[in-house]
Amino acid sequence: RERAVKEGEAMNGARMHTGALVFMDALGFKGLWARPDVAPSPVRVIRKLASIEASKVSLIERAAADLGLSARMRRELASSAQITFFSDTVVLTVTDRMGPLLLPKATRSAARQRRLVWPGPALTLITACALARNLIHILGAMRPTLAMRGCMVWGKFAVNRSFLIGPAVDEAADAAGLADAA
Repeated sequence: RERAVKEGEAMNGARMHTGALVFMDALGFKGLWARPDVAPSPVRVIRKLASIEASKVSLIERAAADLGLSARMRRELASSAQITFFSDTVVLTVTDRMGPLLLPKATRSAARQRRLVWPGPALTLITACALARNLIHILGAMRPTLAMRGCMVWGKFAVNRSFLIGPAVDEAADAAGLADAA
């Protein structure tokens, strides 16, 4: 008998969370090893992807810096963001536990400053976008270039190392396939 998994409930060491999930895969990865610019050393591509995977922490720190997050918010992001690689597929997750962010908002009078509040879900989505942008930039700059396609969804998911499950994972996998003809 199936039983619904509640948010925060443990599933073999993983907990179901709500947040942003980005599902991206590399275009043209099939047969990449036979391309003239890769054929002499296809292992280089694997090494480059492995080095990007190893630099997950710096990708997360860079996204935090791009967004101008405080030290406290950077720590929150470091604990709520995860980047998982599966061959030519990358899944980025950011759980919605970052809380609201107060940003300075300029008004007509420089002497008057108001604060703009970004609620946690908005900040979570913006952070996931920043992580995806940084990763796409790195993959686009490497040789051979890897162009990425994918989608972002909001929903429930559980991540445990290289295992992902949940309605957000299913939705992202389905939506990523819609770009096939694009």
